[in-house]
Amino acid sequence: DPRWAFVVHSTAYHDKRVVLGVTLTMVDKDYYITAYTKDRRYDIKATKKTDNNKVVGVESDFIKTNYDFEAMEHFGEKNPLEIIPIIEWYWEPERVGVFENQINELDNINLMASDISNGFEQNIQSLWWTNNVDFEKEIIKDAEGNEVEITKKPKNGEWIHTKTAREGSNPSIQPLVMDYHISEMSKTYYEQRSLVLQKCHVPQRSETSGGSSGVAMDAASGWADAESIASSREEIVKGCQTDEIRVVLKAIKESPKITPDNPLHSLHTNEVQPAIRRPKNFDLATKANSITTLLSHGFSLEDCISNVPLFADATQVIQRSGEGVKKYQETIFNQANDPEAAPNADRTMQDLSDQTISV
Repeated sequence: DPRWAFVVHSTAYHDKRVVLGVTLTMVDKDYYITAYTKDRRYDIKATKKTDNNKVVGVESDFIKTNYDFEAMEHFGEKNPLEIIPIIEWYWEPERVGVFENQINELDNINLMASDISNGFEQNIQSLWWTNNVDFEKEIIKDAEGNEVEITKKPKNGEWIHTKTAREGSNPSIQPLVMDYHISEMSKTYYEQRSLVLQKCHVPQRSETSGGSSGVAMDAASGWADAESIASSREEIVKGCQTDEIRVVLKAIKESPKITPDNPLHSLHTNEVQPAIRRPKNFDLATKANSITTLLSHGFSLEDCISNVPLFADATQVIQRSGEGVKKYQETIFNQANDPEAAPNADRTMQDLSDQTISV
């Protein structure tokens, strides 16, 4: 949980490796901090300073002047794992979300949408323009009780009653409006929005029509790009999980509760395969056809599943479906090697005799 644990990277190395892992717990407004390096462990208690039984400072301010720090019993002990047990799980190498890199563009899009909305509002609340029109008069009483004659001015959303000012004149009333190019403004807005989504590797949700192939449609709609980015991020998550497995195996070897003859001691990091549960049923028809073609040409089920990402857990698929795939391949190979099992195998093309006749 990033609220109660974090790691510290060092800028002294080009790879910015982790040099410190920290975890903290709050009990009765006191913090218990445990910091790990590769060779040492430090336990610290941070107690909030009080003045006449009143807490000093803001509760969220974790500042040295507001706390008293005390070294605990295990302060400075050797780290038996010889590895930092706090693992950082991240999704992007920059440690930010995909949309955080596009904040400036998103602000521009929000401003554009606001300007368009304000334009609509100003267009609706138009100013009235009149020519040769006498508006009705109305007598009201002012604050002092005197009768005053005023002109009834038009308001937005109300009916306007007028009369001809003089004979031969043509009175006219119309609102003062501004001609907005709504279609061009909306087009610019959607183009900017689509560009930001494209930079964030978000695929389109609407299906386009046309005679393009499936591969071309995937590339045009952004699904192929999204799959590529998801695959690269999956490798990052696998690396994080591998670091966690390395810590677990270290703890197993150092644990006194596990006997020396336990087979867990012989496990290595490269023997444990991280299981990333990511849905991979994108373009299901193409992937299913690829697996079928590879199997029919003699490739093993393990090689097919590892190269065509379709299933979340390849190991379970191999265990449950391995025997069936083996029988399927044996049937195909037997038919290919037995001319009698494949009738008309010597024919090179179809003819009218292949048509099904319904009686």
